[in-house]
Amino acid sequence: MHTEFPRGIVCLNSFFFPKLQDTPEEAFDWLRNLLNYYDLLFPHKCLLEELWIPINLGNQHWILVTVDFVHGTYFAINPIHPNNPTVQEISIADFIADSIWREFGFESNRFVLRSPNHIHRLPVQVDGINCGVYICMYMVIYAFGSFLNPYIGDLLPKSIDECRFLMLCWLLKGKIFFLPNN
Repeated sequence: MHTEFPRGIVCLNSFFFPKLQDTPEEAFDWLRNLLNYYDLLFPHKCLLEELWIPINLGNQHWILVTVDFVHGTYFAINPIHPNNPTVQEISIADFIADSIWREFGFESNRFVLRSPNHIHRLPVQVDGINCGVYICMYMVIYAFGSFLNPYIGDLLPKSIDECRFLMLCWLLKGKIFFLPNN
């Protein structure tokens, strides 16, 4: 079985946040072009459901900022303590969510800080070197969130080495195959 990310989810590259800080107009031009390419942006409507932004903090640690357009929420996920972002991580997520809200001129209330429903199910990083791998794993978990029980349960790696292998297979094949249960 071949599975793809749901249509309304976009994962930005790690250059978005630094560009947003330095030259926001360029960052948003790039985002608008990406959303237009995927037919998610129209003159008076944005069909984007979720936006994920992986962020490298000081060239030492990775976090994932999620912006949920459907529920009007955002959150910063640190693999060492996914349920409890630091003040710095919340500040980064606040900046991103507020910038997006202002740029796209949403008439609704501003985004609010709220942890995702299934955050308690995320694996927690227990070492000091695999934060980037965990962030990639979180994106897979989020992408298949509605299928979490029947599919992702069998796909989630039992170790960080299995996760690395899964990512390598995905990079080489360009897709993930779920093996049928026997």
